[in-house]
Amino acid sequence: MSKTMTPTRHREPMRVPERHFVRGTPLSPPFAKHLETAIFGMGCFWGAEKEFWETKGVHSTAVGYAGGILEHPTYSDVCSGNTGHAEVVLVVLKVIISFVILF
Repeated sequence: MSKTMTPTRHREPMRVPERHFVRGTPLSPPFAKHLETAIFGMGCFWGAEKEFWETKGVHSTAVGYAGGILEHPTYSDVCSGNTGHAEVVLVVLKVIISFVILF
């Protein structure tokens, strides 16, 4: 990891819409009691998120970053390869789904 990227920059969190653009479901908790959440890191999150949209029992999805040295990194920050973040997908699912199906 490059030492040129420092965790001292302050940024405001990205504004998150209330509802998913494609599914129309809520993007932020609290979620209904019958729903569970899981976070998956699978490389590029755009393709991974689309796969989850099409999986029976998935209620909602949201993409973001996990790990890394910057708080509230931008897409450009992460793509630089210097932050240590992973692209991840938050999956909100009905408990009828087995994790085996999602892998």
